[in-house]
Amino acid sequence: MRTLEEIKTEMDAVQSTIPEAAKLTSKSKVSVFGTLRNIWALFVQTLEHQFDVMTTDLQTAYDAKQIGTVGWYADQVRNFQYGDRLTFVNGRPGYAVIDDAKRIVRQVSVTEVGNSRLLIKAAKPDGLYMKELSNDELNALRAYVRNIKYAGVKTDVVSLPADELRIRAVAKIDPQIMNPDGMALDGSGRKLVHEAIIIYARSLPFDGVFSWTGLTDVCQTYLGIKDFVVRETSWRPAGSPNWQPFERELVSPAGHMKAIEFQIEYIF
Repeated sequence: MRTLEEIKTEMDAVQSTIPEAAKLTSKSKVSVFGTLRNIWALFVQTLEHQFDVMTTDLQTAYDAKQIGTVGWYADQVRNFQYGDRLTFVNGRPGYAVIDDAKRIVRQVSVTEVGNSRLLIKAAKPDGLYMKELSNDELNALRAYVRNIKYAGVKTDVVSLPADELRIRAVAKIDPQIMNPDGMALDGSGRKLVHEAIIIYARSLPFDGVFSWTGLTDVCQTYLGIKDFVVRETSWRPAGSPNWQPFERELVSPAGHMKAIEFQIEYIF
């Protein structure tokens, strides 16, 4: 998916070839043309994102129907029912009674990490976030995977607490919306920049990519944030005291992450 700036650059290139439109040059955020330009770029980016999601969903659905693929294994892990005994249904491992309430694994990723070895990451819901399985739940899931996997396939099944993020950035804010410390002026006590960062990290797909570009795009469309520049990002496993810096992109080893520390410089 292209960034907003990439889309606007292409729009400008096309506009320059149309004599009637070439005279519209104002890039001001408050001009009619500037507003329409920004809205259209956001619309195009949203549409491209939906196409990407649809393509991924179609590929996932196809893979899930192919027995023994990583998609098939992911589908089987989602079918795990905690506390129920695995049996055979129509010659295949399954459950005599389907009970969605016992299907505790809501997020899963399966990747090939070597010859005939699969890394399976799993997590369960925890309000708006995801959390790791308990020891009993993880042991039961591992036993289930051993029973449904094909002979010769080795599996590593893990479920980890969310990795933690630290963000250092500069935010240009609207003084009509926030005070110099980034606090909303509506009396809600909300720190809107922190809120935007938290929402971005929380909205990522399981085992998805945290990116500076994606974070910037979300923040620049958030209430009261005029501009946002990432200076530095770090991550650490939950409970670790040691931060590890990363640039541009990160795939969380746990599969999910939380933004917990913010070092934001606010400017008007």
